[in-house]
Amino acid sequence: MKAFRFIIALLPLTFGACSADERQGSLAASLWQKFQVDEAESAYTEDLDTETLALHDAYKIWLADRIPRAYPEPYLPLGRLQNKRLDPPLTRDTFLNEDIIELGRRLFNDTNLSYSAVHQAPGNISCSSCHQSDRAFTDGLATSKGVDGADTPRSSPTLLNVAYYSTLTWANPVFPILEMQARIPLFGDDPVEMGLRGREQETLQRILESDPAYRELFQRVFQLSYPEDFAKGRIDYNHLTAALAAYERSLISFDTRFDRFLQGMESFSSSEDKGARLFFGLAPLASGETLNCSRCHSGIMLSNSYQYVRNGRYFQRQSFHNTGLYNVDGHGAYPSRNEGFATPAQLEKRPELMGQFRVPALRFVGKTGPYGHDGSLPTLEAVIRHYAAGGRAATTPAGQNPYVDALVKPGFTITDQELSDLLSFLLTLHSSSPSDLSQGTGF
Repeated sequence: MKAFRFIIALLPLTFGACSADERQGSLAASLWQKFQVDEAESAYTEDLDTETLALHDAYKIWLADRIPRAYPEPYLPLGRLQNKRLDPPLTRDTFLNEDIIELGRRLFNDTNLSYSAVHQAPGNISCSSCHQSDRAFTDGLATSKGVDGADTPRSSPTLLNVAYYSTLTWANPVFPILEMQARIPLFGDDPVEMGLRGREQETLQRILESDPAYRELFQRVFQLSYPEDFAKGRIDYNHLTAALAAYERSLISFDTRFDRFLQGMESFSSSEDKGARLFFGLAPLASGETLNCSRCHSGIMLSNSYQYVRNGRYFQRQSFHNTGLYNVDGHGAYPSRNEGFATPAQLEKRPELMGQFRVPALRFVGKTGPYGHDGSLPTLEAVIRHYAAGGRAATTPAGQNPYVDALVKPGFTITDQELSDLLSFLLTLHSSSPSDLSQGTGF
């Protein structure tokens, strides 16, 4: 925790009668202190052994220029944690360098990585179709579309800072590693997204033949030659997912007004200051109620689902919540295919698990709408009013969902000015130029 204390020591801590700068310094110090408390509530921690830490530090250099002082570092899955559920061994060893990041960037933007069953031909979408750099790596749609135009049931989440996530889908806790998660859109068939199931080697061959740069990069990154190693079965889709994951790990951005405020480099407006104090529960609403926003949107990532390393120690937490979006049958049901992380068998035994989804990080939230796992909340104002009602379902004839999270259930009364202040704060969570991250590696 020394890094936290270093930052706090730099900030003014004068309370009572003080200047605007001192008041904002005290706010920043309070936030760092809250982050320290949040980190202490991690569900799992583990000290990295000397060899693992050396590997971690060697790969960290490719990301270090994007991580401010006192911020945690993403954990590179090396299959070396004692908890193998969080860090299972992969087919290929994980590593980072400029070449594998560049290979992943090319693949991420290549429509050869999709196949249309309707047209029996390569598709016209890439990973970047649903994760667009100018939209903070989302697509602006309520729910994303697969290669043949069918709607999926979920909204595309941002990939910025995805290396810090402990849950890589809205409702599946068993994919803690990007290499594993990539298989879902590539090869999944419920729903079909990229449509590559059963066409793994065909796709690899098409990609490797499409551009000599791919063949050069495969040689440099994996020491594999095309067509010789391909013919011998030494090149497979695990190379694709390794490269995609490396590129996604490079999408780190803490260049926001919020981050510059935390580091004492920039001031908040009066409205932003008030909104931050409301959001983090440091000041009450006019009604006397205190908001619970930061109970779930906590820590430096503004989410209670995260994994990272600080000072040689691994921290992890994973959390799912029912926010009361739906109550379709009056008994707590959510729409079909959107029941949350629990399986039908689990729901049969424990119906209270209905509707539980991960908590998204709020960074770049002004660019990632529409909101919710299914994009059913069109604006940030709609999100706040949803929580003010104790869950949107509470405003419907069916009434509040009986399984709504206890933090959401009470709702709250908020004035128009307080809502405006909250929105002002949330808009400080923007990156200055997220589109820059799509241009090369940035290193």
